[in-house]
Amino acid sequence: GAASRMLERLGLYLPGHIQHFFQLVHEANRGSQDSVDVALVDRVYSDALVRTADSELGHWDQRLEDIIGVEHHNLARALLCEAARPAGLTAAVAHDLGASMGVPPSDATRTLGGILANLVHDWYLVEANARWTFASAYLRDYWLARYGAVYRAVAGGGP
Repeated sequence: GAASRMLERLGLYLPGHIQHFFQLVHEANRGSQDSVDVALVDRVYSDALVRTADSELGHWDQRLEDIIGVEHHNLARALLCEAARPAGLTAAVAHDLGASMGVPPSDATRTLGGILANLVHDWYLVEANARWTFASAYLRDYWLARYGAVYRAVAGGGP
């Protein structure tokens, strides 16, 4: 039903995200005689990414500089954009991105390994079967909406 769909859309059950999303759905349904359905959940989710996601999720981007450092902040963004795509991020694509963004080949494994370890540690990404993907579907969808087009040329990836 609708509650399951809400949790499915979030992906990772962070209390703040759950509270925010449930509040938005509640407000969207206020005054209606209809019960909450999957269509309303999907509409509110899409609207939330447009209207409120920067205020709710923008801090994840701001934290990148603190976690990764100024030198590799843009590389981390590009890696996250690739991880947000359906195929996820592979080590080969990470190395290609690193090379395209000036990481010397002799330093690539250490630099990329450090960035990815930090992104996993701080719950941006999870790693399974030699691919990194977002831990949170909500953050993934926000990331693609916010940065997907900007980093597409760098990543060379598809939709």
